[in-house]
Amino acid sequence: MLGAAGLANLSTAPNSKQAQSVGLVSMVAAMTHDYGHPQVNNAFLVEEESAMALEFNNQAVAEHFALRETMKLLMDSDTNFLSKSGDNRRGGLDEADTRSARLQRKRFRGAVIQIVLATDMSRHFELLSQFETQIVQNRDLKGRGGASSMWAAMNDAQRMLVLQIAMKVADIGHCALPMDVHRVWVHRLETEFFLQGDREKEAGLPVSPLMDRKLLGATAPENQVGFFKVIVLPLLRAWTEVFPSSSPLLEQAEANLSFYSTQVATAQRQMSVSIRAGKRGD
Repeated sequence: MLGAAGLANLSTAPNSKQAQSVGLVSMVAAMTHDYGHPQVNNAFLVEEESAMALEFNNQAVAEHFALRETMKLLMDSDTNFLSKSGDNRRGGLDEADTRSARLQRKRFRGAVIQIVLATDMSRHFELLSQFETQIVQNRDLKGRGGASSMWAAMNDAQRMLVLQIAMKVADIGHCALPMDVHRVWVHRLETEFFLQGDREKEAGLPVSPLMDRKLLGATAPENQVGFFKVIVLPLLRAWTEVFPSSSPLLEQAEANLSFYSTQVATAQRQMSVSIRAGKRGD
């Protein structure tokens, strides 16, 4: 999905080492994202005063947990593929490990951290606004032509923003899959939501939106219409404005929204007919 989101376009960047680094950072971030997910959202972890929430000071709890586990692996000599060849000792750095190599590893880890933390939905509108202002509406960048030329002209902050948005596009990627596959994921999401709602009731907490199994859940067409209009389409439209080759994602998401909208309209017509029939019966 990251490739479909447009990162593959950057593989033609003039600096091949840079392109390889972008790909590796993105893959590690993608593997890290949602690792060990507790199957409840961050708000619940905070309200429950869970050990995870306390450990990470209520900030992007699930994301910080996943990152910590990845960073452990990257510091273990058996799994630290970033270490210099021949450095197999646990702890510390050997004499051959240069300051430049340490700086590269630090930057790599920092990039993975920034990308994964961007998937915290509490930052969604903030990041999308930054992307639209700094990238989509940037005339200097748009005048560069293709994606690789734009990438070459970006500063480090802009490049990081692109990688963060790419991960966000991948994170909601099921919304841009064919309807039969997309609905499988929505049903799974609804099941997870309802289980969280059950736990909230048991704990005496307010039940979060879409998580009360007695009410309409995530699979309800009207709820999907709202999610697509507010979250999915604005994100994909901004992304494809910069990476037009990703337009199939937007087209499929628009088709999925159309499907849900038709279901809502049909239900409303049926309700209207039933109401009129009831009035005539009176």
